[in-house]
Amino acid sequence: MEQRSRLTVGEVDGNCAVLASDDLHVVRLPLALLPEGVAIGHVIDLVATRSVPAEQARDDEIRRMQAELQARLGPAMPTSAASVHDILSS
Repeated sequence: MEQRSRLTVGEVDGNCAVLASDDLHVVRLPLALLPEGVAIGHVIDLVATRSVPAEQARDDEIRRMQAELQARLGPAMPTSAASVHDILSS
């Protein structure tokens, strides 16, 4: 599903812009995520979509790393991140 919002640039400060919707939701975004040359008063149409393929790729990578850790640490793999860090650091 796609979510669309129309926002107006209210402030540009350093590397960020503050945008406001017609119903006064305020969003602060890095300029790198906005069109080049964005300035106060510009109207930005923002479209957000969920990327199921990217989620699946991320999940596959996490499962691959977990399997790699399981192979390195054996069946008694620690349950906490701190324990995993301690074992891998030694």
